[in-house]
Amino acid sequence: MNIEKKFRELLNEYAIVSTPADEINLDEKVENVFVNSILFIKIVVALETEFEFEFEEEDLDTEGYSTLRDVITYIEKRLMQKEEEKNEQQA
Repeated sequence: MNIEKKFRELLNEYAIVSTPADEINLDEKVENVFVNSILFIKIVVALETEFEFEFEEEDLDTEGYSTLRDVITYIEKRLMQKEEEKNEQQA
């Protein structure tokens, strides 16, 4: 699963980004892409659906992410946690 690629596609779909998905600068500030919290929540819901995990309540604020890359890092972290939980249940 390519997290970065899917994240870029969802940015094109849900955020106000006219840049082609593969050209989006992941070091762009979150507040420059998500001009309001509604857009951010829309992409959070899409990410949760796509990657089958839920953002923690305290992580639903754009202020917790400086750049788009920070959002990808969060997704990777949550997916690792999900995998660890799955492995613990199987053990």
